[in-house]
Amino acid sequence: MGLLAAVLGFVAEAKRDPGHTAELIEGGKACLSPKSHATLWAIVSELLLLVAQLIVNGAARFVCCGGSYRSGWKKTIAIICFVLSWISFLVAIGLFMQGVIKSLQRQKSTDIHDGKCWVSKPVAVNSGIFVGGSFLALTSISLGIIYYILTSEGRKIEKPTRNQNNFAMT
Repeated sequence: MGLLAAVLGFVAEAKRDPGHTAELIEGGKACLSPKSHATLWAIVSELLLLVAQLIVNGAARFVCCGGSYRSGWKKTIAIICFVLSWISFLVAIGLFMQGVIKSLQRQKSTDIHDGKCWVSKPVAVNSGIFVGGSFLALTSISLGIIYYILTSEGRKIEKPTRNQNNFAMT
Protein backbone atom coordinates (compact mmCIF):
# COMPACT_ATOMS: atom_id res chain seq x y z
CA MET A 1 0.00 0.00 0.00
CA GLY A 2 2.83 2.38 0.74
CA LEU A 3 4.35 1.73 -2.67
CA LEU A 4 0.96 2.31 -4.30
CA ALA A 5 0.59 5.56 -2.34
CA ALA A 6 3.94 6.74 -3.67
CA VAL A 7 3.04 5.76 -7.25
CA LEU A 8 -0.24 7.65 -7.00
CA GLY A 9 1.67 10.66 -5.72
CA PHE A 10 3.82 10.55 -8.86
CA VAL A 11 0.62 10.24 -10.93
CA ALA A 12 -0.76 13.31 -9.15
CA GLU A 13 2.36 15.21 -10.12
CA ALA A 14 1.93 14.14 -13.74
CA LYS A 15 -1.76 15.12 -13.72
CA ARG A 16 -1.32 18.55 -12.16
CA ASP A 17 -2.27 21.56 -14.22
CA PRO A 18 0.85 23.38 -15.44
CA GLY A 19 -1.12 26.62 -15.78
CA HIS A 20 -0.72 26.94 -19.55
CA THR A 21 -4.38 26.61 -20.46
CA ALA A 22 -7.50 28.14 -19.09
CA GLU A 23 -11.10 28.74 -20.08
CA LEU A 24 -12.39 32.10 -21.23
CA ILE A 25 -15.02 33.71 -19.02
CA GLU A 26 -16.86 37.02 -18.89
CA GLY A 27 -17.26 37.19 -22.67
CA GLY A 28 -13.58 36.59 -23.40
CA LYS A 29 -12.30 39.38 -21.14
CA ALA A 30 -10.89 37.09 -18.45
CA CYS A 31 -9.90 33.50 -17.99
CA LEU A 32 -10.10 30.94 -15.20
CA SER A 33 -7.67 28.11 -14.55
CA PRO A 34 -9.08 24.62 -15.11
CA LYS A 35 -9.77 22.13 -12.35
CA SER A 36 -6.78 19.96 -11.54
CA HIS A 37 -6.98 16.20 -11.92
CA ALA A 38 -4.14 15.83 -9.42
CA THR A 39 -6.48 16.40 -6.48
CA LEU A 40 -8.14 13.00 -6.57
CA TRP A 41 -4.86 11.14 -7.04
CA ALA A 42 -3.26 12.96 -4.13
CA ILE A 43 -6.20 12.34 -1.78
CA VAL A 44 -6.21 8.61 -2.59
CA SER A 45 -2.45 8.57 -2.06
CA GLU A 46 -2.88 10.18 1.37
CA LEU A 47 -5.47 7.62 2.42
CA LEU A 48 -3.37 4.68 1.24
CA LEU A 49 -0.34 6.05 3.06
CA LEU A 50 -2.36 6.41 6.26
CA VAL A 51 -3.63 2.82 6.04
CA ALA A 52 -0.14 1.49 5.26
CA GLN A 53 1.39 3.37 8.20
CA LEU A 54 -1.26 2.04 10.57
CA ILE A 55 -0.85 -1.53 9.30
CA VAL A 56 2.94 -1.51 9.70
CA ASN A 57 2.79 0.04 13.16
CA GLY A 58 -0.14 -2.15 14.22
CA ALA A 59 1.74 -5.27 13.13
CA ALA A 60 4.77 -4.08 15.07
CA ARG A 61 2.44 -3.31 18.03
CA PHE A 62 3.66 0.28 18.24
CA VAL A 63 6.40 1.15 20.71
CA CYS A 64 4.15 1.44 23.74
CA CYS A 65 2.26 -1.85 23.36
CA GLY A 66 4.98 -4.21 22.23
CA GLY A 67 6.00 -5.61 25.56
CA SER A 68 9.60 -6.35 26.34
CA TYR A 69 12.24 -5.97 23.66
CA ARG A 70 15.84 -6.92 23.79
CA SER A 71 18.01 -4.02 24.76
CA GLY A 72 20.99 -2.94 22.73
CA TRP A 73 21.65 -1.42 19.35
CA LYS A 74 18.70 -3.13 17.62
CA LYS A 75 16.26 -1.52 20.03
CA THR A 76 17.91 1.86 19.53
CA ILE A 77 17.76 1.55 15.73
CA ALA A 78 14.14 0.35 15.94
CA ILE A 79 13.11 3.40 17.96
CA ILE A 80 14.99 5.74 15.60
CA CYS A 81 13.24 4.10 12.60
CA PHE A 82 9.89 4.42 14.39
CA VAL A 83 10.36 8.14 15.07
CA LEU A 84 11.71 8.93 11.59
CA SER A 85 8.92 6.89 10.01
CA TRP A 86 6.26 8.98 11.74
CA ILE A 87 8.07 12.26 11.00
CA SER A 88 8.37 11.43 7.29
CA PHE A 89 4.75 10.24 7.30
CA LEU A 90 3.51 13.52 8.77
CA VAL A 91 5.58 15.63 6.37
CA ALA A 92 4.41 13.50 3.39
CA ILE A 93 0.77 13.96 4.40
CA GLY A 94 1.42 17.69 4.85
CA LEU A 95 2.94 17.96 1.37
CA PHE A 96 0.07 16.06 -0.22
CA MET A 97 -2.46 18.25 1.62
CA GLN A 98 -0.66 21.44 0.59
CA GLY A 99 -0.64 20.26 -3.02
CA VAL A 100 -4.35 19.43 -2.87
CA ILE A 101 -5.21 22.80 -1.36
CA LYS A 102 -3.17 24.66 -3.96
CA SER A 103 -4.56 22.61 -6.86
CA LEU A 104 -8.14 23.32 -5.72
CA GLN A 105 -7.55 27.04 -5.97
CA ARG A 106 -8.77 28.27 -9.33
CA GLN A 107 -7.12 31.49 -10.38
CA LYS A 108 -8.66 34.23 -12.46
CA SER A 109 -6.58 36.30 -14.86
CA THR A 110 -6.96 38.89 -17.59
CA ASP A 111 -3.68 37.86 -19.24
CA ILE A 112 -4.94 37.02 -22.74
CA HIS A 113 -2.56 36.87 -25.72
CA ASP A 114 -3.62 35.91 -29.25
CA GLY A 115 -6.95 34.62 -27.94
CA LYS A 116 -5.31 32.23 -25.44
CA CYS A 117 -5.54 32.52 -21.68
CA TRP A 118 -2.51 32.23 -19.46
CA VAL A 119 -3.06 31.63 -15.77
CA SER A 120 -0.19 30.97 -13.40
CA LYS A 121 -0.94 28.32 -10.81
CA PRO A 122 0.45 28.75 -7.30
CA VAL A 123 4.17 28.04 -7.08
CA ALA A 124 3.73 25.09 -4.69
CA VAL A 125 1.85 23.03 -7.27
CA ASN A 126 4.42 23.66 -9.99
CA SER A 127 7.40 22.87 -7.78
CA GLY A 128 6.99 19.09 -7.49
CA ILE A 129 5.20 19.00 -4.15
CA PHE A 130 3.55 15.67 -4.97
CA VAL A 131 6.94 14.14 -5.86
CA GLY A 132 8.31 15.21 -2.48
CA GLY A 133 5.31 13.65 -0.77
CA SER A 134 5.82 10.44 -2.75
CA PHE A 135 9.49 10.14 -1.77
CA LEU A 136 8.64 10.76 1.86
CA ALA A 137 5.84 8.16 1.65
CA LEU A 138 8.41 5.60 0.44
CA THR A 139 10.78 6.66 3.21
CA SER A 140 8.07 6.37 5.85
CA ILE A 141 6.97 2.90 4.83
CA SER A 142 10.57 1.66 4.42
CA LEU A 143 11.50 2.85 7.90
CA GLY A 144 8.28 1.34 9.25
CA ILE A 145 9.17 -2.03 7.75
CA ILE A 146 12.68 -1.87 9.22
CA TYR A 147 11.11 -1.01 12.58
CA TYR A 148 8.76 -4.00 12.25
CA ILE A 149 11.60 -6.38 11.39
CA LEU A 150 13.76 -5.20 14.28
CA THR A 151 10.96 -5.36 16.84
CA SER A 152 9.64 -8.71 15.67
CA GLU A 153 13.10 -10.24 16.13
CA GLY A 154 12.96 -9.27 19.81
CA ARG A 155 9.60 -10.98 20.30
CA LYS A 156 10.28 -14.44 18.93
CA ILE A 157 8.45 -17.07 20.92
CA GLU A 158 10.48 -20.02 22.05
CA LYS A 159 8.94 -23.46 21.55
CA PRO A 160 8.11 -25.26 24.77
CA THR A 161 10.30 -28.24 25.51
CA ARG A 162 8.80 -31.60 26.31
CA ASN A 163 9.24 -33.14 29.68
CA GLN A 164 11.86 -35.86 29.28
CA ASN A 165 9.97 -38.30 31.50
CA ASN A 166 6.65 -37.76 29.67
CA PHE A 167 4.97 -36.71 32.93
CA ALA A 168 2.51 -33.95 32.90
CA MET A 169 3.73 -30.94 34.77
CA THR A 170 1.21 -29.08 36.89
